[in-house]
Amino acid sequence: MENLLNNSFSDVQELKELIINSNEYKNYIKYLEQLKSDNSINNEIQEVVKLQKKIVNYSSKKMDTRSLEIELDNLNKKLYSNDKYSNYIDSAKKLNILITKVQKRFNDYFDSLVS
Repeated sequence: MENLLNNSFSDVQELKELIINSNEYKNYIKYLEQLKSDNSINNEIQEVVKLQKKIVNYSSKKMDTRSLEIELDNLNKKLYSNDKYSNYIDSAKKLNILITKVQKRFNDYFDSLVS
């Protein structure tokens, strides 16, 4: 049993390296670093988060949020029009798809063992 666990851990480490060396992961890291270094985008993201919190707060108090939602929509459009941000979001989605596929294959494999 110990040997099986050691081999499995080795296989998982190899899979981790494959993911880290994938284009999806490399692109994600590249765009994440670009995003982190851009204060303007980070300020816009913070504004979006503040506005989202305000909308949730207003909603919980049964207050009208329409104007805030319009403002939020405009801020989101501005963010998505920025290539750095849209590249980051796109790369994050692609990496998430890759990881989800890996997880699904693991689940399918383990499900087949107990079926």
